[in-house]
Amino acid sequence: MSMARHAAMLGGFTLVCTAAIVLVQTLTAPRIQAEQDAAFGRLLAEVLPLSAYNNTIARDCTVVEDADTFGRSSAVTVYRARRDGAPAALVFSATAPDGYSGDIDLLIAIYPDQRIAGVRVTAHKETPGLGDKIERRKDDWIDQFRGLSLSQPAEEKWTVRKDGGEFDGFTGATITPRAVIHALRRVQQYHLAQRDALYAAGNHCAEATP
Repeated sequence: MSMARHAAMLGGFTLVCTAAIVLVQTLTAPRIQAEQDAAFGRLLAEVLPLSAYNNTIARDCTVVEDADTFGRSSAVTVYRARRDGAPAALVFSATAPDGYSGDIDLLIAIYPDQRIAGVRVTAHKETPGLGDKIERRKDDWIDQFRGLSLSQPAEEKWTVRKDGGEFDGFTGATITPRAVIHALRRVQQYHLAQRDALYAAGNHCAEATP
């Protein structure tokens, strides 16, 4: 077989494989996106009641950068819930970088009146049997923040009782709850200062249908 013919066959094979890959990606992309949206919806339902909004939150978001607030050097997506076009809640992803065993990732929903709608821990490496009580499936500790704000209790009280705050820690694991509570305080402070600007900012989500 000549070198030219061999090269042509190899090129044709590569072209067919590339076309097949593109076709598979094109056919599966909607399904993958639908599954991602469904997973996001299930998680979202844990921090924000479905009755609170009627827009497609996954398609209504803005992007911000503030490492001091969100504990991440990269940009953070802020999702916007609306009810008949009016602001209903903002949903933040944040990280408490000072957990006992490292980062603690959070999902936090806050109503326009500053009340917390809900909080969930989405990832952590805290000690099983001690720090992992921040998980809802292990303990209901994380539910105590629902309905609270920086004015109830006062801002300076957003820490564990051991530090003069209003919130209980875990026996033998003060660092973990302290990290979560401080992250909540920082995100609430950001919400208080940036709420209106976040609702008014341009939409950074693809195929937006707010």
